[in-house]
Amino acid sequence: MTAPHARIRPATADDAAGLAALQATCWRQTYAGTVPEHVLAERERTGLEWWQRRLADPGGASTWVATRAGELLGFAVAEAVGPGDVRPLRLRALYVLAQEHGTGLGQALLDTAVGDAPCFLWVAEENPRAHAFYRRNGFEPDGAREIAERWGGVAGVRLVR
Repeated sequence: MTAPHARIRPATADDAAGLAALQATCWRQTYAGTVPEHVLAERERTGLEWWQRRLADPGGASTWVATRAGELLGFAVAEAVGPGDVRPLRLRALYVLAQEHGTGLGQALLDTAVGDAPCFLWVAEENPRAHAFYRRNGFEPDGAREIAERWGGVAGVRLVR
């Protein structure tokens, strides 16, 4: 099933406030009970400034937003990291609102952001929905694992294809 009437387009500087709010909502929907509240609150406090900087100078990253009737529903960020990394392309973020899960919107964002290119990403170890999604798209754990202190000690695993 595809997300009805959704449009995917490159993000612009005008999207910064909307992306900050969307990201805060998606993080709360995804990580409530996993990431400490103070971490989520700090991310909300600094989100607008972070998005303003990213969109003003993307530094090799591409940011895509999914919209319907002017409302932001999801986003993806991909960046070329070069030959020194495990893959030359990294999916830095992909989030959609919980009510959009299962609509095909996440798939459309992934397809737009990285297509079928060799790629890697980090995902929370305790996020079975994300693991299943990425597995369906050819990503597998490569054995790398890290504890993200900036996320309150959440364990992440690297997926590659």
